[in-house]
Amino acid sequence: MDEGMSQEDWHVREVYAYFGLAMYHAQVLEHGIVNLVVWTGVGDGTYRTYAETEAANKELFSRSMDRIRTVLLKRRTDLTHLEGDLLKALRLRNFLAHDYFRERSAAALESLGRDHMLTELRLAVELFREVDAKLVPLTRAILMAKGIGAAEMAEALDACRAADFGAPLPGL
Repeated sequence: MDEGMSQEDWHVREVYAYFGLAMYHAQVLEHGIVNLVVWTGVGDGTYRTYAETEAANKELFSRSMDRIRTVLLKRRTDLTHLEGDLLKALRLRNFLAHDYFRERSAAALESLGRDHMLTELRLAVELFREVDAKLVPLTRAILMAKGIGAAEMAEALDACRAADFGAPLPGL
C-alpha cells in the first residue's frame, strides 16, 4: 500500500484496478475472436492477401462484440459448443462497460461492498481468460498450418514496435 494513501483510498484503487483488468481481458477476448475469424478466413481462402486481412480486421473491429461473435459462430460451426461461454462473456463485458459502477454505486461506499466488488471482478477476469484460452489453440492451429510459428510471430511483433504500436489517443 502507498504510504500517502488511506486504507479506504487504497481499497477503492484496488476496485478500479481490477475493473480495468477485467475490461482489458474482455478486450483481449474480443481481439481473440476477431483473430480467429480472420485466420479462419485465411485458412479457407476467403482472404488471400495482407490487404484483405487488414480490411477484414478493420471492418470487424467496427462491429459490436456481439456481431463479431455471430460472425465467428457462422464461420466456425465447430464452435457451437462455445456459444454459451461466448454469450456469457459478452453479457458480462456489456454489463461491466455500461452498468457496473452505476449498479454498484452503493456497494462502492462501504468496505464490505468493495470486497464483494473485488471478488466479482476477479471472477470476471477469470471468465474472460478461460473463454479466450479456448480460442487460442484454434487460432494457433491455423497459424501453424500456414507455416506461421514463433519466429514469424516475433517478426510481426518487431514490426508493431517499429510502427510505435499505433496512433496517439484521440483527443489528447
